[in-house]
Amino acid sequence: MTPNTATATHPAHMVSTCPVVCPKCATPVAPIHWDRLTSTGPWIQTTPCPQCARQRDREALLEARERHLAHYRAAVPANYRPLSDGGTTDIRHPDWAEFKGSAQLHSLKAWDRRSHPWAAIIGPGGHLKTRVAGLAARELALQGLSLLWVNGASLGWASSTRADRQRSGASNEHLHTWRTHDGILILDDLWKGNLTPSYVASLYHLLEHRNAHRLPLLWTANTHPAHMGAHLNADNRDPIIGRLIENTHLIDLFPRPA
Repeated sequence: MTPNTATATHPAHMVSTCPVVCPKCATPVAPIHWDRLTSTGPWIQTTPCPQCARQRDREALLEARERHLAHYRAAVPANYRPLSDGGTTDIRHPDWAEFKGSAQLHSLKAWDRRSHPWAAIIGPGGHLKTRVAGLAARELALQGLSLLWVNGASLGWASSTRADRQRSGASNEHLHTWRTHDGILILDDLWKGNLTPSYVASLYHLLEHRNAHRLPLLWTANTHPAHMGAHLNADNRDPIIGRLIENTHLIDLFPRPA
């Protein structure tokens, strides 16, 4: 005789002796959760106790949340994490209200990666762009997405050392990782690196790969991409600016002309 996992009713004499509470949580459980291999054998649970199952689900969710937050804290610099995550971004600071941090964050949360694989906040320096990106990254991490944080200066370093035999291995490895990371690549201060031919070439290859594979990108910049044309070489100007504009859910903080 095999345990009965169906929803059939038990004979009255069996029900009367069937355990009435779960041995783990002491929650009452219906007879349908119990059966025995023989008429004199011990009673066993043939379907999970609903209370225990719910508790396991809650614990799994809490464990996943803590794991995602640990990844977030490791990936995002402390300056751009909230106080609750060991960071220094305080949304109670007057600057948060002055530069409409909550409105920026709300706009960024509306990012639909199906229609726009990339998102960006652009505007003058000091407008909390990076801090907002850091807080938005927390929500992305809680969704189970992997984060990789890179700033323009790092991209500039990796680009400039590619020709250095002693350091080219490390820089090429970094550039490859940034291009191919399948989670959210956060590229802060896009134009912060010197716009040398090597920097522009590295940026072009990074954007082309992520565009071709629809890989997500969150970037910030103090300059609108449409205004960078004069600073880019002719070969890469249109592909770089075109990819940034057409793929991006753009939050533009620049003042509108009067």
